Amino acid sequence: MIRTAPRSQVIGHGARLLLRLVYGMVAVLTASALYLGAVTSADWLRGTSHQGYVYQWALLVHLGVGLLVLVPFAVFALAHGLAARTHPNQRAARIGYLLAALSVVVLATGVALLRVAGLELRQPAVRSVVYWLHVIVPLAAFWAFQQHRRRGRRIDASAAWTWGLVTATAVALTAVVDLRVSREPVPPGEQASFAPS
Repeated sequence: MIRTAPRSQVIGHGARLLLRLVYGMVAVLTASALYLGAVTSADWLRGTSHQGYVYQWALLVHLGVGLLVLVPFAVFALAHGLAARTHPNQRAARIGYLLAALSVVVLATGVALLRVAGLELRQPAVRSVVYWLHVIVPLAAFWAFQQHRRRGRRIDASAAWTWGLVTATAVALTAVVDLRVSREPVPPGEQASFAPS
């Protein structure tokens, strides 16, 4: 009886835990990004501002989780990339390297868009380019992720559906809360306690 060599592991137990953490954070980032994008698009189309309390909280969540994901993503990408160097499936590895590079662009542009004293991008043209890279590159990263999983171990369908449903539910709940909280009329004679900048 001929025994085949065991398939080399590119994701160990610790890396798998990090990957699940990154998946969860990416779900939150995706949900908040979809909501923020929808509100920004509505503002642009209607010429009015819809950036109320919920929008500001969604932005804070997006910024906070975006900063928190930096370290676990970097650790996982480094460990996974090093393990994949000698893996026989180099097609999956190459797409994985592309995915990692695109993810770095998304994270780097997100950090660059932060308005921190002394580090803020003040040139409107440069800031606009960085913003649109931050908006468009995640689409390319999503495509690369799909291609990476197709060439490697297929993603569990139930996990994908769960991720999608959690993300969609988060967006829907945020929109419902926004409609109830941000659209409450201000009593006569009182000023709104919040005005978006």
